[in-house]
Amino acid sequence: MGNRLCRHAGKRDGGCAEGTRARLHQEIEDVKTELDTSRQIAEREQLRIDYDIKIAEDEAERERLALNEEAVAVVQRLSEESSARVADAVARAGELTTQAEAELSQRRKEADRILREAREEAARTISEARRLSENLVNRYEEYSSEAFVDAESRIEWLEAQSKVMDGFAFELRSLSSIDSQVVLDEMPSAS
Repeated sequence: MGNRLCRHAGKRDGGCAEGTRARLHQEIEDVKTELDTSRQIAEREQLRIDYDIKIAEDEAERERLALNEEAVAVVQRLSEESSARVADAVARAGELTTQAEAELSQRRKEADRILREAREEAARTISEARRLSENLVNRYEEYSSEAFVDAESRIEWLEAQSKVMDGFAFELRSLSSIDSQVVLDEMPSAS
């Protein structure tokens, strides 16, 4: 019935079914484009997060190496000082060695603490990046699901409207044929 109605209407507006299909196709294409855009944004955000994590890890490694070099430099300086003074007094050299070892231990503890803190910060950053990434994926999936549900709902509504229009056209044809019948019955017979 919808095709009959569309044939009558088609002469005026270019065909309702074709127009409806074209609009629906365009809406689906628009939703696909929006979904692709959302996916690309999520991928770019993931790349940015991975880049930030790599930078944080590299910076932590540089700090660890700098602290290690500093500790080695301190030990070297103290060793050189103790070597220069060995001739003056053996007792003094032993004291300087003990002092150097204590400072080295302290520096190593400090270096270990800074490295541990850097690793903890990197772990927090990674966790936050994962949370953000999961959030983006969830938002993408929700949007995708809602878009498909909306498209399906529009299709159902258009199908229902088509059925209503078919019913209306059928009623009009029925009324038209009843009116014709009444006119024929009221005409005087030729006999």
